[in-house]
Amino acid sequence: MNDIKIVKLDVAGQKENSRNIANVYKEVFGSDPWNEGYKCPECVNDNIYPLSFTGKFCPKCSLLGKKVELDEYWPVKQVISDFNNEMRKTGAICCIANDESKVIGFAWGYDMSVNEETDKHLEAPGLFKIIGRKNYRYIDEVAVLPKYRNMGIGKSLVTNICKNDNFQPILLRTKYNSPAFRMFLQFNGKVVLNITRDRVIMILNP
Repeated sequence: MNDIKIVKLDVAGQKENSRNIANVYKEVFGSDPWNEGYKCPECVNDNIYPLSFTGKFCPKCSLLGKKVELDEYWPVKQVISDFNNEMRKTGAICCIANDESKVIGFAWGYDMSVNEETDKHLEAPGLFKIIGRKNYRYIDEVAVLPKYRNMGIGKSLVTNICKNDNFQPILLRTKYNSPAFRMFLQFNGKVVLNITRDRVIMILNP
């Protein structure tokens, strides 16, 4: 961690680093445990393949005699657009981890008031009934490139995202038993709801 710096981005920094953040996003979520590298545009069960997959066409469609080219799961332009939209939300904050001039990780979040609409936004039916109406700091995304994991970088990013003048509990959604999930347990994170695709909603008080 000696040469790695955590930087809180201002508006100009967000714009300057958006493509670097998107590239890290694509690499991290395109590999294990998410493996969201490529997807078939025709398969009804949303077949996905990791970035390490070397084929150009959907294997399952090929078995049916169809030649369907795979799409990128997270095109860089889409990630940049999503990131810019998130940074317009109330209390939005983004921190990056730099190894010299290279972005090797990031985390971003914003303030969220939990209500009936939150269940839809987080695809978490029943969440509002469980935790009630309350204000949270929502951690939307955390990612660190594989070769830089287990060095405390993710924990430093989350700590910086959680910092605010008026304390708010932290709300997040992640994949059960993923590296991020295990990291959040170190913040005394507790699962409050199990949702689809092995994902869970957690609350933590760092």
